[in-house]
Amino acid sequence: MRRAGSRLWLCGVVLGAGLMLAGCSASVVAQRSGGQVDLGMSIDDFVKMCGQPVGKEMYEENGVRYDRLIYIGVAWTDNRVITTATFENGVLIRQEVEVERPLCR
Repeated sequence: MRRAGSRLWLCGVVLGAGLMLAGCSASVVAQRSGGQVDLGMSIDDFVKMCGQPVGKEMYEENGVRYDRLIYIGVAWTDNRVITTATFENGVLIRQEVEVERPLCR
């Protein structure tokens, strides 16, 4: 019984830490933006609308610069939502949303 209680406690600590790190927004980009995110918008306009990302990747391929902005939030009480926005030469070309369910329930 002690082992099950320890696992539950650990899951609670991990989930609590994740919630603190992720913030408490339902759909990160949707709630932060307050406006419409559209393909073709500039990276500067996107950041003004959605706020600073928690992560950023940059690379260049065949003379084309790519930037990926990563946002993390929480939706539906405990699901983690990861939104990734990809820009080609500063223009939004793709937005992906992934919902991760918690490992501990």
